[in-house]
Amino acid sequence: MKKELMKDLCRIICVVGLVLVHFNLSAQIEKVKTIDKSFTVQKGALIKISHQKGDLYVKKSTTNKVEARLYVSVTGNREADAVALLDMIEIEDNGNGKSQLELSTKTNAVNWKKINGVSTVEVKGGSKLRGIEEMQVDMEVSVPEGVSLKLMNKYNNITLEEIKADVEIKNYNGNIETQNIDGDLKLDLKYGNATIGNIKDGDLEVYESKMVMGDCNSLKLNSKYSRHTFSKVKEADINSYEGNFEISEVQGDLVVEDKYSVWTIGFAKAAKIESYDTEWTIGAIENLFVRSKESEFSIDTAEEVDFEKTYQDEMEIGTLGTFKCASSKYLDAEIRFLKKGFYLSQDYNGDIEINKVASTFEGAEISGKNCDVELPLGNLKYQLEVDAKNADISLEEDDLEAGFISEKNNQLQIKGKMNKANDRSPKVIIKGYNIDVDLD
Repeated sequence: MKKELMKDLCRIICVVGLVLVHFNLSAQIEKVKTIDKSFTVQKGALIKISHQKGDLYVKKSTTNKVEARLYVSVTGNREADAVALLDMIEIEDNGNGKSQLELSTKTNAVNWKKINGVSTVEVKGGSKLRGIEEMQVDMEVSVPEGVSLKLMNKYNNITLEEIKADVEIKNYNGNIETQNIDGDLKLDLKYGNATIGNIKDGDLEVYESKMVMGDCNSLKLNSKYSRHTFSKVKEADINSYEGNFEISEVQGDLVVEDKYSVWTIGFAKAAKIESYDTEWTIGAIENLFVRSKESEFSIDTAEEVDFEKTYQDEMEIGTLGTFKCASSKYLDAEIRFLKKGFYLSQDYNGDIEINKVASTFEGAEISGKNCDVELPLGNLKYQLEVDAKNADISLEEDDLEAGFISEKNNQLQIKGKMNKANDRSPKVIIKGYNIDVDLD
C-alpha cells in the first residue's frame, strides 16, 4: 500500500513540475525596439565606439554622417520589468565638436544575479527588476571613409566592412572579422578568433587566440598561446611564446624572438631569429641570422645561414650557399648541397654532414673540439691547411702537392694544394682538438 502511495505521489510531482515548466515557458515575454542616432563629423575625425551585451557591426557610409542603430531585445516573465529595462537602454554620445565622437551602449544594468531560478537586475539608481531572463543588444554603425576608428567590445563579436580608415580594435572573449582595411590596424585580442583582410601597417597584441590575416606592409606582433596565418608581409617584428605560425611570404626583414613555437614560412628575404625550443620550416630564404637553443630548422634553400650562437640545435638544409657559425655546442646539421662556403668556429661536440659540394665552392674554415665534419670535396681544387691535435683528416694523400704532412705528439699539420690547385684556389683551414674531418 505504501509503495502504491509513493508511486502516485511521484506521478503527481512530475505532472506538477511539467505544468510549472510549461507555465514558466509560456509566460516568457519578449520586448524589442530599435534606437537610432545620427551625427555629422568632419573628414579625419576620431570615432570611438564602445559596445556591450551584443555584436558590433561597422560598415561604410556614403555620407559624412555617422549613423548608429541599436537592435534591442529583452526577455522576461514580468512585462512591466522587461519594458522598464528596455526603456533604460540607450546610445550615449560624447565628443569634441565634429572632430571627435564617442559612442557607447548604456544598458544601465549595474548587477545581474540569479537565485533559486529567479533573476534580479539592479539598475542605475538602485531599482531592482525581476524575472529578466535575457538581454540582447546588437549595434550597427555606418561611418564615412577617411576617419580614425576605435572599436571596443567584450564577450561578443566585431565585424567591420571594407573601409578606408585607420582602425584600432579591442575585444575580449569575442571574435573579430574585417574585410580589407585601407589604413593601419592596431589590435588587442584575447580569447577570440580574428579574420582580417589586407591592411597597411599592423600593431597586434594577441593572447590565446586564432588569427588569419591577408597582406600587410609592416607588422609588429606580440603573441602568446596563439595560432597565426599571414599572407604576404613586407617586414615583420614578432615576439612570440608557445604559438603556431604560417607565413606565405616575407618580402623584407623578419625579426623574431620566440620560445616553444612552431613556424612554417614559405619565403623570407632576410630573417634575424632568436629562438628557444622552437621548430622552423622554411621553404626559401636569402639571408638567415640565428641565435638559438634546442631548436629544429628545416630549410629547403638558403643563400646564407649565419648561426652566431647555437646550442643543441638540429638543422637540415637542402641547398645552401654559405654557412657560418661563430659558436656552437652539440650542433647536429645536414646540408645536402653546398654551393659556396662553410665556416665553423668554436664548435664543441658538433656533428655536421655535407652530402655534396658544388664546383662553385669558395672555401671552408673549421675550428672545434670533439667534432665530426663531412666535407666531400673529392676532385675539387683547393688549398689545404691543417693544424690540429688528436685529429683524423681523411683525404687522398696522393693528390696533395707542393706541401707536407707532419704529426708529432699527436699534433697534425698539413699544408699543400689538392688536385692541382693554385694560389687562387679556395682555401680549407682546419684547426682544433680531437677533430674528425672527412674530405674525400
